[in-house]
Amino acid sequence: MISSVRLLLSLLVPLAACSERPPEATIARDGGIVRYSGMITPESATRLIPLLRGADKLVIYSQGGNVDAGIQIGNAIVDNGTAVEVQTLCSSSCAHYIFAVATEKIVPDRAAVLFHTSPFTWDRLARDGRITDQRMINDNDARLDRVVALYNRANVSVDVLICASEVIGVREETIRPSPLGGLRANTRFAGVYFSDEMLREYGFVNLAQAHDLSDGGRLAFKLEGTFIKVVRPGDC
Repeated sequence: MISSVRLLLSLLVPLAACSERPPEATIARDGGIVRYSGMITPESATRLIPLLRGADKLVIYSQGGNVDAGIQIGNAIVDNGTAVEVQTLCSSSCAHYIFAVATEKIVPDRAAVLFHTSPFTWDRLARDGRITDQRMINDNDARLDRVVALYNRANVSVDVLICASEVIGVREETIRPSPLGGLRANTRFAGVYFSDEMLREYGFVNLAQAHDLSDGGRLAFKLEGTFIKVVRPGDC
């Protein structure tokens, strides 16, 4: 169990690409429970997906990672009807593509789910003429189609990602390719989190969420940066 994690702003606010590969995720299965700790990468998705077959629950700690790998894991979650329980933190790609589509979603006390940028972020900027590189646009369009298909399979509304994209405040001059796939940019807020009511509005059924980030002292890690809470539709 991860009892103390210092969540640096750089984990959630994308910075310049670096050549260092993230450390390999720790993945293990014990009976019907699969445990995952680490960044989401194509390699970790390849290791994880076979273990999800017949599993009842995925217990996950992840700051996020590769979009395409997250979508692959999410489809495996839907295929197997797997519940997801957050261990300490599930942010960015973990929140968007794994937690969001789980049959049952469990966020214990002292844990948190945080949303960040997604293909909807870059789609909006492309439509506004802020991104003009056609290859980036085509790659993002393909990812966007896969996200929509995944959410449709899980009966979850993509409006949750659209809302997060609206409120997080991308700094357009910092947009660049991500070493983990897709695009990255500095943002006004380090992360977005949603009230239970809003998540249920978006179709997050069978949700058990104990935390409220307004009481940061209850979390199992220290938040650095500014996080914004979406309580009602008007907050988007």
